[in-house]
Amino acid sequence: MRGKNKCMKTKILARQMNGSIKKARGFTLVELMIVVAIIGILAAIAIPSYTDYTARAQAAEALNLTASLKVVLAEYHQDKGVWPNTLTAVGGTFSGKYVARVTITQGAGVSGLIVVTSTFKNTGVNTSIANTDFSIVSIDGGRTWDCGKAGQAAPYTTMASKYLTSVCSN
Repeated sequence: MRGKNKCMKTKILARQMNGSIKKARGFTLVELMIVVAIIGILAAIAIPSYTDYTARAQAAEALNLTASLKVVLAEYHQDKGVWPNTLTAVGGTFSGKYVARVTITQGAGVSGLIVVTSTFKNTGVNTSIANTDFSIVSIDGGRTWDCGKAGQAAPYTTMASKYLTSVCSN
């Protein structure tokens, strides 16, 4: 008998609060489909933008590694009259988290043009820049440098322009 009285009291209280007893309702299928569609549209816009952002951030490592070599290479050229045969002559081997190696790809041991190239790793790096090259070039003994797709460096850089900084793109 006690259980019935308790149930009756609950029904009476519910009627007093809103005038009638209503069933609890969830979201309709249409409402859920609209939410899923909105999330899908946002993801379609956000994922490519994020991918490009991470590729540009990883590409900056190549610029930083090669930029640090400009001064030491220019000093070496000024002192010896030629470019070094390898980068070990000016401080060792260079690599990074995303860059597999930095090498002198043209001009080693001679005067004139030098091309220093950073090659990105195949794995652990954004697929848009994996196994591509970023180069810096000097034709005047290290007084000026071109990088990326700008000037003399354009034929040596295989990375897409959209991942380069504004200084190194056309």
